[in-house]
Amino acid sequence: GPHAEDAGYDRIVDRTFAAELGFFERVATAFHDVAYSRPEQPQMRGTDALQFLEGLFAGGAVGSLSAPFPLLYELFTGTLMLEAVPGDDQMAVASLLLRIVARTGEKSASFSVLRALELNMAVCDQMPKWGSEELTWSFAIGSFKFDRQSTTKLLEAAAQRLKNLEASLMKPRSF
Repeated sequence: GPHAEDAGYDRIVDRTFAAELGFFERVATAFHDVAYSRPEQPQMRGTDALQFLEGLFAGGAVGSLSAPFPLLYELFTGTLMLEAVPGDDQMAVASLLLRIVARTGEKSASFSVLRALELNMAVCDQMPKWGSEELTWSFAIGSFKFDRQSTTKLLEAAAQRLKNLEASLMKPRSF
C-alpha cells in the first residue's frame, strides 16, 4: 500500500519554541483559533474515539491527517483523551498523531512545543492547560461578555514554560 512521506521525524532538531513568536507565526496560530473546534466530549472512548479519529483523516489517507496544534497539545497535557481500546496510552496516541502530522520536517513554534513535550513527557503535567483562565481572551460588548480560549496565548505560555524548564529538558538526538 501507499506510505506516507517521511523526512526523518527523529532527525529534526527544532528548538523554535525558544525564539520569540514572529508575526507570521502569530497569524498562523490565530488562524487555528478559528479552525480549532474542540470536541464536545473531552473523554472519548470506543466508537466515539474511532469516529473522531476518522474525522481527522480527510479522504481516508494517512497523508491527509489534519490535527491542529491545540488538539495534539490537549492530548499531551491530558485535557483531552482518546481511548479507542481500553487502556490506550494517551502519550502514544498523541505521539503517533504528531509523527504523522509533522512527517514533512516542517519547523514551527507549535511543532517545536509538541516535539519537546513528546521527548519530555514528565513535564506535560507542568504545562499550561487549555481552558485555564490564563489562556482566556475576554471582551465585552455592552452588557455581553465573551470568553474565548486563545491558541496564540496557549502557544506563548507553553513556549515560555518550556524556556523556563529548558535546562532540564531532554534534547533531540543529532544524527
